[in-house]
Amino acid sequence: MQIIKYILFGIIVSTAAFGLNWNYRYFEPPVVSSNHYDVLETAEGDLLFFGTGWDPDCYIRVLRTDSLGIVIHESRFTNTEDAILWETDTTASGAIGMVGFIGTMSDSVFFAIYDPASDNIVYWTGLYRYDSYLGVHCIAGTPDSGFVIGLQGDSTTTSGYYWHFVKFCPPDWDIEWESVFHFDVYSGPEEMYVDNAGCINVIDFLPSSYHNSIFMRLSPDGDSILTNRDYFPNYINNVCAAYNEGYMVVGENHMGAWAAKIDSSGDTIWTKDYGVTDLIDGEIYMAIQIPPDKYAMTGRLDLDDDLLYMLIDSSGNLLEYSSYGAPDTVEWGWGICRCRNGDVVMTGRAYFPYETWHAIGIRQEVLDTTSIEESSIKPVSFSITACPNPFNSAVTISLDAPVGEGLAPSRIEIFDINGRMIAEIFANNSVGDGFPVPLANGRGDLALTTRQYIWQPESSVVSGVYLVRAKIGDSEAIKRVVYLK
Repeated sequence: MQIIKYILFGIIVSTAAFGLNWNYRYFEPPVVSSNHYDVLETAEGDLLFFGTGWDPDCYIRVLRTDSLGIVIHESRFTNTEDAILWETDTTASGAIGMVGFIGTMSDSVFFAIYDPASDNIVYWTGLYRYDSYLGVHCIAGTPDSGFVIGLQGDSTTTSGYYWHFVKFCPPDWDIEWESVFHFDVYSGPEEMYVDNAGCINVIDFLPSSYHNSIFMRLSPDGDSILTNRDYFPNYINNVCAAYNEGYMVVGENHMGAWAAKIDSSGDTIWTKDYGVTDLIDGEIYMAIQIPPDKYAMTGRLDLDDDLLYMLIDSSGNLLEYSSYGAPDTVEWGWGICRCRNGDVVMTGRAYFPYETWHAIGIRQEVLDTTSIEESSIKPVSFSITACPNPFNSAVTISLDAPVGEGLAPSRIEIFDINGRMIAEIFANNSVGDGFPVPLANGRGDLALTTRQYIWQPESSVVSGVYLVRAKIGDSEAIKRVVYLK
């Protein structure tokens, strides 16, 4: 099915340092609403967005795009008992697990396995243990390539609420064990991470105070509570692995976005209030590791109702943050994944007040702080153009740069969308795939010269999007070109 793609905030906002930065809003009339909760990168470099659509009945939606966010196809699973997908996760073996509601009354939940090769749900089971399942479900892959799901159950015959955990094992996805813990107050497992020891690390908030959360650590068989700690005044949304052991927990408090590193006993190693130190009045929903020593996070800004992106180091110090949004919408970032070329992709929803939701996808280049050094060299300003673009045999790459010694690039480089260099065009024309042609540009008073390089792709180069990079001193310019055989 073809998807009508609408640009949300701008199509390509930057291509510096090989980042493929873009942001899109995806919907197709007459779909009432759509919402993406998670995103994963495939072995081929495509992106899979997982979520739910309403048309007007509920269905599970998997949207596949290329690395530039261009839709390849959409799959709608409508024979899933009016299901609402809540969360996905993967295992080391590549299995993709799903969990969510069945039916609008939420009297049951499902666990499913999605196979990207066949684009199909290859396993499906419903769970009917309680009178109703409330709005908290989570899933986490385990070291033995299984899945644990966490559910919040409610019974009309007893008071309180139930934390219900179920372990599924491959290859037939049989239930290995189930465990249940009873709580007197409204609570349930909101997010989960299973560590290398198989211990299940769970977080949730306590409704007695909005800014109060639980961190609970369970044994690998789900039978025993190893750690149970409250965190006031912090609201925890997500837990993930930390560097050098321990766990990262993220969320918000009354001052804004918040993150902390804790050990297996729940003791705090460090904590950061970004609402105070960096004036980020918002909430972090999801965090992932960016090796070797960073974390990328997504969420939302309270004041502007925009999607939030943050990058911090292993001690919690803020390295970079940005936001994405439009004046008439409310953007939330639910999921984030790391791509093989170092970028991150975020997904979530754009909410039009009193109207509908549209799923969104955003690709963000990750700042490389390891190569940042002080320099006394004044940056050189120059531009790069390509014509024709798209092209089918050869493209002329023009650089408008100052005249002077050391002010001409010795070469230009061509990269594919995964950051691999596939061609070099040298200025001395002794080696490479092209040649320079200096041209006067009629602006001698500006001391500028236009230099041209011609790239003729080899026969092994496939059609697609490529990045052309030129460097002069510490400055660089990058141009996106499209090759059509």
